[in-house]
Amino acid sequence: METKTLKQMVQARHLELVNKPGFLFCRSVDCDMVYFHPDGDSLRKSDVRVRVGLKETEDPVPICYCFGFTEAMAVEEIRATGMCAIPQRITAEVKAGNCACEIRNPQGSCCLGNVNAAVKKAMASVHVIPATCPPIGRREAESQPPLPFALVPPRTGGPDLDESSTACTRLRGNDKKKESPEWSRTMNRFDETLRTHGVGQLRRGRVEILQINVGKLCNLTCAHCHVNAGPGRKEVMTRATIDRIVDWLGRTDIPNVDLTGGAPEIIPDFRHLVERIKALTPGRHISDRCNLTIFYEPGHEDLPDFLAQHEIEVIASLPCYSAKNVDAQRGNHVFEKSIRALRRLNELGYGALANLPLHLVYNPLGAFLPGPQAELDADYHRELQDHFGIVFNRLYTITNMPIARFAAWLRREGRYDEYMRLLVDSFNPANVDGLMCRNTLNIGWRGEVYDCDFNQMLDMQWRAADSEPDRRLYVWDVDPAEIENRPILTGEHCFGCTAGCGSSCTGALAETAGVSANEQAGQKTFHPSLH
Repeated sequence: METKTLKQMVQARHLELVNKPGFLFCRSVDCDMVYFHPDGDSLRKSDVRVRVGLKETEDPVPICYCFGFTEAMAVEEIRATGMCAIPQRITAEVKAGNCACEIRNPQGSCCLGNVNAAVKKAMASVHVIPATCPPIGRREAESQPPLPFALVPPRTGGPDLDESSTACTRLRGNDKKKESPEWSRTMNRFDETLRTHGVGQLRRGRVEILQINVGKLCNLTCAHCHVNAGPGRKEVMTRATIDRIVDWLGRTDIPNVDLTGGAPEIIPDFRHLVERIKALTPGRHISDRCNLTIFYEPGHEDLPDFLAQHEIEVIASLPCYSAKNVDAQRGNHVFEKSIRALRRLNELGYGALANLPLHLVYNPLGAFLPGPQAELDADYHRELQDHFGIVFNRLYTITNMPIARFAAWLRREGRYDEYMRLLVDSFNPANVDGLMCRNTLNIGWRGEVYDCDFNQMLDMQWRAADSEPDRRLYVWDVDPAEIENRPILTGEHCFGCTAGCGSSCTGALAETAGVSANEQAGQKTFHPSLH
């Protein structure tokens, strides 16, 4: 085993031990030993930071550490489609240079052998002939098209990865010049639609909000999640990255910081991040996108008090005021915990005091656009006050984006094309001026820069000027004075923000366009009381 692999894998208390060369990986599935040394030293599952797929029998069982695939994902895809394309997706990403197996995989080597074995096993478990998903080798890899996005974006140039680190070089080839991603090489329907309505290229305005996505780790696994967040994710912002981001923020006049994830509060250095931002001069307003149930995870019981103490605005997910609907989308007993959490926030003054704003977020529970925000806001206020005594400030209605987990659900239901037609047919040019990508700068968990959180999930990272088009940008590479008027990267997912009443991190962009647009498209909006 290489030392750099071991240092990424083991708990901090063992870092000195793994400086010693000669450790080997234990391939036995029947013991909990992960690494051993000929002189007798060993490291077991409890000594490493990740789940070792070879030695796990309960979900999640990782099969690919670079792109977040698990055995359960393979089984789910086979049950839904009768085949599994995970090996081909991984191969395309490897060929594009987007993996780092030597520091992410506990074995320190390419995972494709393990992936092919896992897929074969999954096919046998659901009685599918393995020939529908053949093993992938170099020749097949070269014929695979690149993915439009990576489940875990590449780390090249990030603060926590040695740029000399490479993996699976046999699949990458030696050509240093890589093609730009598909979204930057070709025209997309969204750009064409803008031109049809007399709108030129989207460009950034003054940055009013720095949105920091601190990672994909979450205590929930929600059906609509555009981040593919969940309890098994390992992408978490480090303290070193936090400090570099806040140092950069301190050199700007950006007044607002929006913390999101995953569950942003779940990362080890969340409170350090909040305290560092609060210490800046001039002061910055912080909002926390909270799933509410995090309050009841071990170690987070005092989180409401911490948020109130630092006057953090809370933007809380509550996709419905019905327990049945919420639990269907977010998991069993989530509604009950959410109500308890909201009552706790109310006890602290949230929703009543001017310095403790509390907003709720609604998104449809299916392939619909949200109903009119003002009507839903009135319904939420009435239902939550009458039945639970809960008060809050505003309701934000947000459209489900056709990416990641929600896109997978649409495809399983055979409704992806239908939903995309709804978004395209419901395009409303009145929403363009208010798009959040014009005043919000999005930062990834490694410090990467994007125009919005959806672009982040599609790996549409900012690049350097034309002289260095392959160099990905991190926030500390960016001159704050050069952000305004920069062209915005777009794709067909952008129809999600312009459809109907529009959608942004602070809800609808218009109050009346949604109903008329949906009627013109022959579709229905979604209202909780009707479902």
